[in-house]
Amino acid sequence: TNKGLCRYDGYNIHTHYRNGVLGNVQIHSMSIYNENFLLLGTENGLLVYNIRKDEYYAPRTGLSCIIRSMFIDGGTLILGTVQGLYTYVLSGGDNDEPPVLTAGAHALSGKDIYTVTRVKERYIAGGFIGMFSLSKGLKEVESILVNGQTPNANAIVADEESNCIWFCHRGLTRYHIPSGETTRTAFMGSAKTMARDYDGNFIIGTDFGLFCVDPETGSSR
Repeated sequence: TNKGLCRYDGYNIHTHYRNGVLGNVQIHSMSIYNENFLLLGTENGLLVYNIRKDEYYAPRTGLSCIIRSMFIDGGTLILGTVQGLYTYVLSGGDNDEPPVLTAGAHALSGKDIYTVTRVKERYIAGGFIGMFSLSKGLKEVESILVNGQTPNANAIVADEESNCIWFCHRGLTRYHIPSGETTRTAFMGSAKTMARDYDGNFIIGTDFGLFCVDPETGSSR
């Protein structure tokens, strides 16, 4: 939340922050690491939360900027920030010892990255500034144009089986990476966050609420 970490057990919401302490900060993204830890992308950089001990750590990353998104690819942590894309090597994190982060590469300097994922051997990053395809070492960076235009892509869902990505830009759109072909559904909206459920539908968070969208028909509820 905008104040810190909360947990919902199916009945009640439990807060895991206290005013004026390390965890009392706006959280933009999170990922589970080694079952014991949550990695939190916050307004002031990265935090590590020990789930079992209810404790926070501030790892030495050298980043104090807003972290909007993250993705864990094996032992690599990819962070989408207001200053571009960063990678870190994750190690440790066994038992109650917090993980150690070793700085890796940096790309898309100065660009505000809202979302990052992986398709095959490439990372896909996006935001208001467009979409980009990057090699795993971040040495190769390519802009992704959709029908000759730079799309706004604040939320991206990868479909590795079909080698495509889904994003919302003037509607829910499927983009086939090898061919560049696009398919747009009838759903019109701009996504803040997006995920796919077990039935293949998309759960899309927008400025106007939460929607469940069938990608085949475009119908939403």
